[in-house]
Amino acid sequence: MRVDLNKRRVDMLVPDEELARRRAAYRAPDLKHQTPWQEIYRGMVGQLSTGACREPATLYLDVVEQRGNPWHSH
Repeated sequence: MRVDLNKRRVDMLVPDEELARRRAAYRAPDLKHQTPWQEIYRGMVGQLSTGACREPATLYLDVVEQRGNPWHSH
């Protein structure tokens, strides 16, 4: 791995063939929930790469623009 802080880069120094082999061999683990909160979190929260938001909440990102202001703020 090569890290260049000035360029804000992290490069993996692994050949494409090796990455393809690893992807082909990967099997996702069978996740067992240890608490109800963990089950709720895993069921509702999206991936970190998309913000790790509660997915149902993303339906209301533009609520004022789409549906108007739900309350008067005066």
